[in-house]
Amino acid sequence: LKSISRSITNYIPQNVNVYLADTMGEMLALISVANVCFMGGSLLGDKVGGHNLLEPAFLGKPILSGPSFYNFKEIGTQLIAINACTLCVNENDIYHHLNTLLNDIALQKKQGVAAKNMVEKNKGAITMSINALEHINSV
Repeated sequence: LKSISRSITNYIPQNVNVYLADTMGEMLALISVANVCFMGGSLLGDKVGGHNLLEPAFLGKPILSGPSFYNFKEIGTQLIAINACTLCVNENDIYHHLNTLLNDIALQKKQGVAAKNMVEKNKGAITMSINALEHINSV
């Protein structure tokens, strides 16, 4: 697979398969045009804990993640359970799963829809939390 990094150039040649988004403040825009999203910071053990899995899920993208997503454990666990996120433990896993998804549009769509549905199903968490706290305070 041919790859290129955002920090190196803004131009993406037609033959590029993997675009490494390694800049700040642009993730939603970049993820929105991606077919598949690998969430970084998830292969580094306890150093990072992964990045926000809700971003690609909200945009209906199939997600690949390393096993270290402790910053988003509940979300990651839910996404994995519904096959919207695939765990990759090394570069061979990433290559295999990325290649599979890039060559199977139906699978991309299925996983993306599952991710988006999970986000929709869990909307309103802040309101529910506030209501629960208000109930506790009134008791």
